[in-house]
Amino acid sequence: TFKNGSLYEPFLKVLHVLRALEFVPNATFPLVQLDDVQERVGQEPHNTPSVFSFFLPEFSPAGPVGSAGLVSPEATRLTGPTSAGTVAGFFSMVKFGLTSCENGFGYRLTSCSSLDEGDYSRSVGRLTANATLEDLELLFAPGRLDPLTREAILEGVATVAGDWEAELRVLWQLFLTSPEFRASNLVRKSGLALPDNDLEPNDRPGYRAALYLFLNGGADTYNLLVPHTCEEGVDLYEEYADIRGTVALDKEILLPINVTSQNCTLFGIHPELPILKELYDDGEVLFFTTSGVLFSPDTNKDNYRSVHAVTQLFAHNIQQKEQYIVDGYETIPGTGVLGRLLTVLDEDGDNVGAVSLDQVAKVLEGELGRNVPIQFLEPGGVTEFDPDPSTPTMRDHIEDVNNATHLFSSMFGDTWSSVFLSGLYDAEFLGGILDSTDLNTEFPENNRLGDRLETMAKMIKSRDEREVRRDAMTVSQGGYDTHSGVEERLIANFQQLNGALEAFVTEMKNQSLWDDVVIVVMSDFGRTLTPNSGVGTDHGWAGNYFIIGGGVRGGRILGEYPKDLSEDGPSNVGRGRLIPTLSLDSIWNGVAMWVSNNTLAEEDLDYIIPNRGAFEEDLFDAADLFTN
Repeated sequence: TFKNGSLYEPFLKVLHVLRALEFVPNATFPLVQLDDVQERVGQEPHNTPSVFSFFLPEFSPAGPVGSAGLVSPEATRLTGPTSAGTVAGFFSMVKFGLTSCENGFGYRLTSCSSLDEGDYSRSVGRLTANATLEDLELLFAPGRLDPLTREAILEGVATVAGDWEAELRVLWQLFLTSPEFRASNLVRKSGLALPDNDLEPNDRPGYRAALYLFLNGGADTYNLLVPHTCEEGVDLYEEYADIRGTVALDKEILLPINVTSQNCTLFGIHPELPILKELYDDGEVLFFTTSGVLFSPDTNKDNYRSVHAVTQLFAHNIQQKEQYIVDGYETIPGTGVLGRLLTVLDEDGDNVGAVSLDQVAKVLEGELGRNVPIQFLEPGGVTEFDPDPSTPTMRDHIEDVNNATHLFSSMFGDTWSSVFLSGLYDAEFLGGILDSTDLNTEFPENNRLGDRLETMAKMIKSRDEREVRRDAMTVSQGGYDTHSGVEERLIANFQQLNGALEAFVTEMKNQSLWDDVVIVVMSDFGRTLTPNSGVGTDHGWAGNYFIIGGGVRGGRILGEYPKDLSEDGPSNVGRGRLIPTLSLDSIWNGVAMWVSNNTLAEEDLDYIIPNRGAFEEDLFDAADLFTN
């Protein structure tokens, strides 16, 4: 049926093509080697993105699958860039054999300028089958090729009629874009085109952007923000040093900041994050201490498990999802907090943008039929797709092959077509914009996060060309699951974070937009205060998060830093796992109001943050967090 079945794993489809279409390697290079398929396809043998492999078992993509409450683990790796990258690799292999030409999967060929389509002499292998459309259906989609898909493919083939080899190449290319090839259940076409992503221009003034920076893995933020000098009779630093043991930071190396409304008058920032001290002293960083996923303000050591029975505390995948959705009871399934915010702004007439440089963008996902399309980008921007097509009308035929479907067609096929066509649109529309957008700031080299923030800075600078007045963007930095060697890994990660933030802040100031951008920095969860035997720390709960921006009412720490860090402390549920005293709902309430420029009604906020009513007395508004 339409909701049974699945998407196929991307790398398995690569292998399927190589085997079914009889790939034969060049005798000189009998070992088949594919280059950088992790980035372009989303999956590569022996190169998993984390210890949890490629796919999240509970992953629910935006669109019909998520709205139906279903899961599609294989869609974890499906984005515009990976879908377009997979198809580009197939197109290149059909046209040139296994080479690097036109973003092919090969790596040995460095120059493609003199290579004509159909010339396989410089490849390290090629597909040798002579499969007709009937053969392709039997090999890849037995009994499942929709008549309208067949018709669209044959129309494309007809544009090169008379050249049998060219006909075969166009046939194969179009078939390999089809939803029948990528999903396992029945696709039934309606004959209609999918809706486009064009924005209706409006003349509303101003611009605001929320950049969600996620520290992936569960950052040890109790070594990011440390008590330093406290009131008479209170020595929280000693308690910190005692419970943290081998992972405690020496007071002398901390970067001190002045604090009011906490037990300590001085706190210390990790020494590898001088940009945070500089911005804090300028009033442009606002910390939220002992914050995290929280369903009730009445949570305590006795009831914390029963109150949070619907989630899995301390589990990476579940707590990442909770951070993204800020909807613990999933009253609006398949959506994220920024996705719901964009929906409200979009329906209120704002031109909005959703931009992700991550494989997973749950935080940006909205309801089916109300969602704002997410533009997925590669770290360096976008890559041109099929620069020299086999037929001038190839793009039109690809769209026809992936046209809209009937209500009871494959949800998974629809997901493929929607993501793939969006990826082509983004590559075409954004490629030229980003290529022509120059920045005034040098971003750090060999800094993956820096590359991503550089691309985000270009997107912000090109807001007028994109006709966007409100942006929500997401990017992540990995490597924070520090079960061993926590301090060495924090040093390396924070050095990259510091360099990337420093350049991004400078660029925003150069663009005169620093007051109009907020960076929201969060993580899966905090970590245990007590170290383990590997000089690391394990999964915790509450953490210390922060927002940065020229309009932030900073130079403060909001929330209540624990008055007792010992094992017997009232918020310690074991090994220094601290119960949050400040909910994500409270923080996002103020951020959402600021992004909207205080245009949100109470019912809008209830939709964006469904559990905010539980924290009514603790909700921040825009004026609590921002000066503008």
